[in-house]
Amino acid sequence: MNMDPIYHAIAETAKSHPRGATGLSEQLGLQKRTFINKCNPNCEDHLLNVNDLVAIMQQTDDLQILKSLARTFGHVCVPIKSYTEYSDEALLDAWSDWDIERAETTKQIRIALDQGNMSPEQLDRIEQEMFEDFEKELAILNRLKGLVISK
Repeated sequence: MNMDPIYHAIAETAKSHPRGATGLSEQLGLQKRTFINKCNPNCEDHLLNVNDLVAIMQQTDDLQILKSLARTFGHVCVPIKSYTEYSDEALLDAWSDWDIERAETTKQIRIALDQGNMSPEQLDRIEQEMFEDFEKELAILNRLKGLVISK
């Protein structure tokens, strides 16, 4: 099993913190150098534990680690959004935007098929786009369920 996407998501989450991995380590109350090593995908002798991963996601509100874990195991994380603050028209606009994004994903797939090969990076981008598209569709479905009148 290729764990690289998970390690990359951990590194990206730490790096994208406003004060970087150092600032995140301080917020989490962890030793700076040890934490930086644990977030380094090339440092195999330091690993984050589950509590660390949960704390990182809670502190940063960044769920790319969770999404990467799910994708690695062939699953997808779907945020359950209510969309109650949106009008029906705005919901339809969101649906239209999603169709445009799906068309772009389809275009990238066609290019890869026409070329007869693709790089691992191209496949990663297509896979990520497909999962994100699926998440959006399920989020819209959840909003539509909110429109159903209970009997």
